[in-house]
Amino acid sequence: MKINVLRINLLITIFLMLCHTSTAQSDTPIYLLLKGNSSGSLLAGAGTQGLVHILDTNTGEIIFDLSLFETTSIWALAWSPDGKYLAFGSFESDIFIYCTDETATADCAFGTLVANWNAQTEDLLDLDWNPDSTQIVVASQDALRSLSIWDINDQELLGYVTGLGVNDVDWSPDGRWIAYANVDTGVAYIDAQTIQPNGAIPSVHLLGNLLDATSVAWNHTSTRLAVGEGSIVSSYNAPIRISIWEVGQDEPLLILEGHTSIIENIEWNSRDNYLASVSFDTQIIVWDAVTGEILATYQSPDDGFITLMGITWVGDSNSIAYGMSPPSIVKPSNHD
Repeated sequence: MKINVLRINLLITIFLMLCHTSTAQSDTPIYLLLKGNSSGSLLAGAGTQGLVHILDTNTGEIIFDLSLFETTSIWALAWSPDGKYLAFGSFESDIFIYCTDETATADCAFGTLVANWNAQTEDLLDLDWNPDSTQIVVASQDALRSLSIWDINDQELLGYVTGLGVNDVDWSPDGRWIAYANVDTGVAYIDAQTIQPNGAIPSVHLLGNLLDATSVAWNHTSTRLAVGEGSIVSSYNAPIRISIWEVGQDEPLLILEGHTSIIENIEWNSRDNYLASVSFDTQIIVWDAVTGEILATYQSPDDGFITLMGITWVGDSNSIAYGMSPPSIVKPSNHD
């Protein structure tokens, strides 16, 4: 558990620094997390002091402010696949789900709180949706409830897994697999249907001998998993890189090298031919997901990695949104 504690201490240190920066520049929100909805019309940004905004992609204007009390910190943010809901979670494991249905139906008015509960775990770091937008998986550093699956309609705990301590989680688009990253035990994926109400550890598919994994991302066909490897807080001295794995294989298909510090987030574009990654080295790198070639690199425009922890592809386009308010939106030239 020593390495996990160091990981948490690093995140808390970053959060406190960001709180200081946000206080000093209160008119410029800093988004730790940035996610685009499935249509590409909206962005959600979460940041320091409970900051949660919904923004218009075209104008960058904040159209809804869902910010919480200032003492909390938001570490998890995800749109439902159908675009109807936005879920976010605090480090204290409070889950909030808001309606973001742009059709504004009577049963789901835009911006209304749909559900709120505590996930009964410690140190929540990530969450994700199942493909039919009815359940979420919550990841935390709590060894007693590392992964937990919840029904959003009645906030019922459907199952959980103990003994992992998870930094990042991603539910595959086909609904079968839940992949997770852990700086102690590496990366694995489990069959979502085997997670039990009693917390028993299901069959786990480990990926090679990975240690120091910090991020995971499924492609849209659920056949390949991208993994961010390497951490500045570990004694393993694992290289900083991205590996791409085929489901069922024991060796990576591709290794992507270019970052020099923790890879905080990885995102596939809608066609699965590009990857975008963001790192504490203050860089966004866009990769060819077939050849591993670096197609474009973007450097933080101001205060280093604090503006580059949030990154997302915008709908079906090959544009990337990142950064502060309003987020920057860029399109790698000559790559459609």
